[in-house]
Amino acid sequence: MVSRGAKGLWAGLGALALVAGCATVPAGRYAVSSVDIDGVEQMDERAILNCLATYERPAFRLDLGANPDPSCGVPPFDADRVALRFWRWPWTDWPIFDRSTFERDTERIERWYRARGFYDARVLSSEVTPPAATMSRFELEQADLEPCEEDCEVEITIRVSEGEPVLIRSVKVEGHHELPDDVREAVEGAIEIETGDRFDEAIYDQAKRTVAVALADSSYAHGQVRGQIDIDPNNHTADIRLQIDPGPPCVFGGVTVVDNGELDADVVIAAALIEAGDPFSNQAVAEAQRAIYVLGAFASVAVEPKLPEDRTDRVIPVEVSAVPGRLFRYGLGVGIQAGVLNLLGSETQSIPQWDVHGLAFAEFRDFLGGIRRLRLEGRPRLIFQQQFPGIDEPHAGANVRARFRQPSFLEPRTWLVAATEWDWGPDPYQGFIRHDINALLGPERFFLDQRLLLAFRLRYNVYLPEDGAMSATSAEVPSSYQLPFLELFGRLDLRDIPRQPKEGFYAQAGIHGSGPLSSWAYVRVTPEVRGYVPLPLGIVLAMRFALGALFILDADPASMRPASASALSAIACAAVAPPACAGTSPATSETASTEACADGKPPSSSACP
Repeated sequence: MVSRGAKGLWAGLGALALVAGCATVPAGRYAVSSVDIDGVEQMDERAILNCLATYERPAFRLDLGANPDPSCGVPPFDADRVALRFWRWPWTDWPIFDRSTFERDTERIERWYRARGFYDARVLSSEVTPPAATMSRFELEQADLEPCEEDCEVEITIRVSEGEPVLIRSVKVEGHHELPDDVREAVEGAIEIETGDRFDEAIYDQAKRTVAVALADSSYAHGQVRGQIDIDPNNHTADIRLQIDPGPPCVFGGVTVVDNGELDADVVIAAALIEAGDPFSNQAVAEAQRAIYVLGAFASVAVEPKLPEDRTDRVIPVEVSAVPGRLFRYGLGVGIQAGVLNLLGSETQSIPQWDVHGLAFAEFRDFLGGIRRLRLEGRPRLIFQQQFPGIDEPHAGANVRARFRQPSFLEPRTWLVAATEWDWGPDPYQGFIRHDINALLGPERFFLDQRLLLAFRLRYNVYLPEDGAMSATSAEVPSSYQLPFLELFGRLDLRDIPRQPKEGFYAQAGIHGSGPLSSWAYVRVTPEVRGYVPLPLGIVLAMRFALGALFILDADPASMRPASASALSAIACAAVAPPACAGTSPATSETASTEACADGKPPSSSACP
């Protein structure tokens, strides 16, 4: 039992730690509590505030939508957003109010609006509460006001009038008519400004950059874009003229690698996939950088074309700076995993089981040279045969995995992947002790700027119940089985930002198939599609559709075992067929098993003859 005195001591220490960690305001200074801009109707207030040197104390905020917090001077500037502001952490630093800085900020607001095309925008007034924050000590004495000595906070309100924006009346492009048709179309398609749009300096500069990129992607590495803007502020119109100087078409020169330490430069050059004499392309440079970084052994990668000073020189050499990262990694830890089983591939399976486990791993990023990768991982487990957090009848278990990746297999950007896993412990559904052994071997490769992944794998699964194993249910313990099968997997990712998509499309599909050498003969198809549609206020409508179909051609009834509908093992999914179907024809078993996988429950007796 803890005494009252001990409780008081701990409470006092906790309060002392909290007070010691609280941010304070220097004596005689004012801290900015809030900054608001009234009158902002066509622009994003946050986009303006993030460009000011005077800012309010940060608060914990929840943004409802997918629009990220804007950066100063980076489009979009008119994004709709809804944000809920909750509280400020006591240790968050207070920004200090400075009158001269604030006066310059009011000028920044008008300059910001001018850059957005609002030439009539004005700051009508600014209010600082309390007014004493803007006064010197002499001014306070003249006004017979007392200065604030401690915990001084100031609230700021700025009122603006936006006025009417300048609209683009015309866009003329010159100097590109002699280019090949495909290059000319690419240049015209890269211009993201149109007549009728609001003129914006940042978007105008961005348009010039995208045109230069389009030229470079079409081999015109020396391409230059100049612009001229004629603005009529009285009529709120702007005429834009872009002058293009493409220069000559260029080709790649040699590729050199620097900063790579002891890592194999030949593997890096091969992954770049840039051959001397190939047409120059910025896209090829970007793809090379991503492909080299995916090798996994480098902390940073920069692929830089070395443009000659002479614009008539058509040969562009490339330099790759590849700085090695940590080539040997290891770790120890503990964790809890509940309700989900991560399989050897990229699949998961829902299970009525959870565990507490340790974790030990070692990873070699340059195994035996050649930038080969090897990861070894072991997990001793204490498994509970029920839903989390039940703790009845725990049982020991273990999971051991190894994964090897060989770059430049058959061709420079194809990986050969080999992996194996041994899982020992109670079966997730019947509780008997078994050994579940999996292995895979096959190539995989990215295409289309890392957006398309194709993989072909030979996989092998061996399931071995221990001698004398007893089921925790009344079901009979299944016999052992072996399952060699082939897997084809494809994934296409056309989302704008894969980690936080706002629009785009994603699709993947896997096909399994086993033949006569297996305890089962089946074909399994699992397509999945996802779509993202942007809505007002930064909200994104996300849609997902997944379907699975399992067609059993031949089966061993003695190997059937229960499983969830989400189980991705062909055996587990097929096992939900009732014993009454054991003697049916392959066509009947196919119907029963497919129904079980789709509905997540045993098929009705009508599925059997």
